Amino acid sequence: MKPDMIETNDLLLFKIPRDSGFKELVSRNTSLLIRCMFPQGLLNYPKKYTKLLGYTHSFNSIYLNEKIIFDFNKIIEEKKKIFGLLEKDPDLLLKYAKLTEDEGNKLMEFSFKVKKMDFSKVENKGLESYFEKLYKRIVDFMTFLMIPFAIQGYLEESITAELKKYNLSEKKFEEYYAILTTPIKDNVGYLEQKNILKIAIKFKKQGMSEKINGLISDHAFKYGQIGTKYGIGVPWTQKDVLERIKFLSGSNPEEKLDHLVQSLESVENRLKEFNRNIKPSKEFTDLIKILRTYVYIRTFRTNVISNSFGNFFPLFSELAKRKKLTKDEILACFPHEIINGDYPSKSELKKRDMVALGGLHGKLYYLVGDSAEKLIVKLDKIFSADKEEIVETSEINGKIANKGIIKGIVKVLKDNSELSKVNRGDILVTAMTTPDFVPAMEKAAGFVTDEGGILCHAAIVSREMNKPCIISTKIATQILHDGDLVEVDADNGVVKVLEKAE
Repeated sequence: MKPDMIETNDLLLFKIPRDSGFKELVSRNTSLLIRCMFPQGLLNYPKKYTKLLGYTHSFNSIYLNEKIIFDFNKIIEEKKKIFGLLEKDPDLLLKYAKLTEDEGNKLMEFSFKVKKMDFSKVENKGLESYFEKLYKRIVDFMTFLMIPFAIQGYLEESITAELKKYNLSEKKFEEYYAILTTPIKDNVGYLEQKNILKIAIKFKKQGMSEKINGLISDHAFKYGQIGTKYGIGVPWTQKDVLERIKFLSGSNPEEKLDHLVQSLESVENRLKEFNRNIKPSKEFTDLIKILRTYVYIRTFRTNVISNSFGNFFPLFSELAKRKKLTKDEILACFPHEIINGDYPSKSELKKRDMVALGGLHGKLYYLVGDSAEKLIVKLDKIFSADKEEIVETSEINGKIANKGIIKGIVKVLKDNSELSKVNRGDILVTAMTTPDFVPAMEKAAGFVTDEGGILCHAAIVSREMNKPCIISTKIATQILHDGDLVEVDADNGVVKVLEKAE
């Protein structure tokens, strides 16, 4: 396989035009190996897009270590193309969702098939071949990555506009809005929570036994990959699962499971109530179905990418052992290096602490080491200038994801490597939660995030766990620090600093 990445030292290739829509999208810690797959999947592959979606596209994006700079004009273009096709086919969005789910399930089935293998009996070329298949499938699956981004604003605005037609009280509006933004299906995070609580209840009653040990083993195999996100973190082991079960067994798992199950029943009952009271039109009913489908799909698509990659960690460990590298060094390789069996030296891999990737104009460029650092510093200045200055404050406002009022000690998490900081009753503060955060979310009393909307992970899980949650604060991780005592007033969407840490 020929490398489809072009090494360069030309910073001008990454020049941001004045009239472009480039903005900082998010900041995410990712391993380099999977980070390369994002721009590769979002570049313009006319045959792939036309075959799957009915239109072509090319997304311009720049990855500066953790920061992702994205051309938002391309998202606007994506929306226009989708809605142009939607005029001819009103069922198009549901067809896209089904296609996303079908292809995602195939990718996950393949990753589990490989995960079951005894890699010690597979030759090097065989291991590299399996990775190539994973790589191609993930890159192809990236086709579906941006659709929820493109239509999210439209769906939120449309639901709000429809609800406002009924002159509802503020309380009833919020109640209906919350119920209409629940996922239409159970995502893997919900299923994992349900399963581990069932095991915790049995453990609480019976203690450790051969049967319980078997259930723990099965759970670790089926859900262990959730412990990683975009190649960061470690898959949950049987030991990790046992530790969580011991914690959960001592914190009323019966009540937690009952709430989890009843939350689904409550959703169905409240939807029936909504239909009786509102009697929505067919168009409104169809809109609700699309919205709830995409609440599910938004989480599903990123879970598929992370979890299929996480299922390959045993393969990466086997490659590392044979090449006398660490697993993290394997994760610092470029995809074509593994596929071609052309592994870089340790000194070369060390330089990749600084890497800039640019999926620009249908090609993927990269800079390493000093050149990357220069570009990162340069673009940091540009995009930092666009941000509002953060002013110290004792109150932070955000959107209500799940109501409730709770006090606790702040623990700010950068990524899943810091989950162990969270103790029972703490307030988990982060940019955005993802399924790998669940072990810490089980211990926390409430959640506060910088990012997020109605479709985000924190909003969904906070309702499932029935914990106060405020999202979209924009500044919580910059204002709050470990050890601060705060009150999370999720009835009013305000985080109050009661006492600063020393």
